Amino acid sequence: MTAPGREPDGDHEPARFGGAADEARLAVLAVVACAGTFTGLRLPTRSALIGAAALTAALAGIVFMLAKGFRATSTTGRMIAVLMIALGVTCLRGGQAARAYRPLEARSLRAEAIVRGDPEPIGVGWRAELQLRSGDRVEATAFGRAGFELRQLAVGDRVLAVGRVRPIGDRPWLRARHIVGRLTLDDVAVTAPAAGFDRLVNELRSVIVDGAVSFDDRARPLYTGLVIGDDRFQPLAQQAQFRASGLTHLLAVSGQNVAFVLLVVRPVLLAFGRRTRLVAIVGILILFAAMTRAEPSVLRASTTAGVATWALVTGRAGSGLRTLSVGVAGLVLVDPFLLDVVGFQLSVAASAGIVVVSPLVLGRLPGPMRRLPGMTAVGQALAVTVGAQAAVAPLLIHHFGPLPLASIPANLVAGWAAGAVMTLGLTVGPISGLLHRARFPVAAELVQWPSRLLVGWVDGTARWAADLDLPRLGLPSLAALAVLGILVAVRPRGPLGRAVVVGATVAVGGVLAGAMSHVRDRPSMIADGVLHIPSGSADGGSGGVLVISDPAPSAVDAVLASGVDRVDVVVTERGDAVSARIVGAVIDVIDAATVLAPPDHRIRGATRVTEPMVVSTSWGLVTVEPESTGSALIVTVPAIAKPDGWPDG
Repeated sequence: MTAPGREPDGDHEPARFGGAADEARLAVLAVVACAGTFTGLRLPTRSALIGAAALTAALAGIVFMLAKGFRATSTTGRMIAVLMIALGVTCLRGGQAARAYRPLEARSLRAEAIVRGDPEPIGVGWRAELQLRSGDRVEATAFGRAGFELRQLAVGDRVLAVGRVRPIGDRPWLRARHIVGRLTLDDVAVTAPAAGFDRLVNELRSVIVDGAVSFDDRARPLYTGLVIGDDRFQPLAQQAQFRASGLTHLLAVSGQNVAFVLLVVRPVLLAFGRRTRLVAIVGILILFAAMTRAEPSVLRASTTAGVATWALVTGRAGSGLRTLSVGVAGLVLVDPFLLDVVGFQLSVAASAGIVVVSPLVLGRLPGPMRRLPGMTAVGQALAVTVGAQAAVAPLLIHHFGPLPLASIPANLVAGWAAGAVMTLGLTVGPISGLLHRARFPVAAELVQWPSRLLVGWVDGTARWAADLDLPRLGLPSLAALAVLGILVAVRPRGPLGRAVVVGATVAVGGVLAGAMSHVRDRPSMIADGVLHIPSGSADGGSGGVLVISDPAPSAVDAVLASGVDRVDVVVTERGDAVSARIVGAVIDVIDAATVLAPPDHRIRGATRVTEPMVVSTSWGLVTVEPESTGSALIVTVPAIAKPDGWPDG
């Protein structure tokens, strides 16, 4: 009981409301809101028809409730009416957003702008997001002196941009970020530095980054990525290893980071009343979202955390599914384009998997993993990992191709360390940054040694998991595992049921075996511009020659997925800065005895080819000779070793 005139204690258990049926209805409402938004965004050319249909649905829902009275209507009837209204409103909102999006035409530009995204490297240039005075956002790229100037900019800086705008073309990911044009900069100059809230956010980020000065070049971007989501300077090879091990999500700030932020500030917030605590938490969430540059996953996590906090403060605590549904529906209503952002899709799916699937997995684990003190944490981590991975797997396969099965052991091994780095980065990290600024480098380095060890553990896990010869799951493999998982959960009884489970297990094993990396006993194209000529030995993953002509950064991922772990010789036709970055990353993920490069190359540790030479393989001789300019090599491959797609000559 609470005395009259006294505010209830916010630390007491709040009253819960709604049952499983209410949770399901809210989840359906969120799905319908996303479906309506999706429809409105996808059919902008039929806006009149969509608008009429959406308005009809909304009015029909309202009329349906008014005809009999909201309270007199059955629960099912009210739900149908609400869903019709939600479908109509979100469809109208999506169509309105699509019609309001106006890509820019090609033209020269000289205008004032505000920097809205941190500059990031792209080969030998730099890229950043600018907002023009009209409110339009453009993706600006610059090279040479202009690139050097762009690199120095910070979010919130006001600049004078001079260049040429190009249409975005068929790039839906740019539309999802509200980008209406691509700006090639000829010149950019700061007219006013960031001020106010932007300056505060930049300073806080800078203190955390300064705290990582004692880290090496490989560990520093990993640390800042884990803490504030800033992985712009992560080496290409490390990026590929994190993708191959399924650990990339650790560098995308999400609900886990938001939870750790609230955990860090909780002892201080407990000293305040409920309403003050709500205001403080909302302020902290806004500040943290700004520090992480309001990534879609952060927006989802911060909104959900805000909804959950409001529910706790008002005494209406609901489940995770309730807060997730409310948060997602509200966000797509405010910004329909979020629905097209892959990061937002993955964040919502992972959260839904943790909320819905993980408890089912935990309930089916062996008893000791659910009851023994030492095994409970392992069981919970396994359930969370499987739940999240199962939910995001279809999206990952759709957007990025086959899913690495190594992600499950990798997340189990690295997840706890990543969480510890996040916590230390938000507490010890700023202290280290301030010590560094106060010229106490030894003390700054000393307080960061636990974080350095933990970051090394996460990095080592990514290397280890990327080298595991585990299959990658496509849709057939995923479907087979899903069927097996359902059978295990149902636990069919009797001889027939056990026979079905055994048969399904054998079938899944066969599918997974077929998805394993195949032994490469013939010359093959690993990726565009990357040819592997095997040694002819029994172990197709060892030995041979790797010829690299004009690769893309994705070639590093392809090499990791190919099963080729060692070659005798790597021959690269180009040695410019862009090729050097890609070839250097390929060398980092495989064991290469010798690297041959043009005389004017920029590849660390490579041998300059200054005169014609021959590399012997079991498929014939590969001849290598420098071009007259010294900037490239002419590589001739035996006709028998040329697979489809390799250029002649």
